[in-house]
Amino acid sequence: MLATLKLDGKEIGYFSIHEETWSMSIYIDEKFQKKGYSRQLIKTVIEPLKETQLLYIDTDASGGFWDHIGMKPNRHYQSKRKIQGAGYEKVIDVKTLKGFLYKN
Repeated sequence: MLATLKLDGKEIGYFSIHEETWSMSIYIDEKFQKKGYSRQLIKTVIEPLKETQLLYIDTDASGGFWDHIGMKPNRHYQSKRKIQGAGYEKVIDVKTLKGFLYKN
């Protein structure tokens, strides 16, 4: 699942969810950050998902973005069992993420 942001034919951002692991990835060119583009890209991709679906990030190198949207430490991060989310640093459910996206 992928949404891209283009300006004059050049990709300046994207948001993706890899359905096999339900892991998220986002990128917005530095010049275009803090303009609401992340919110729009995420809305596009998560709209059809069930509110109970859990979404993960592998490693948080965002400078606070993932915490800002409501992600929490994943209790299964260091789990050796083969369960959904094992090895992923942070987690959020779609309902919580939508709460962030649609406020204000």
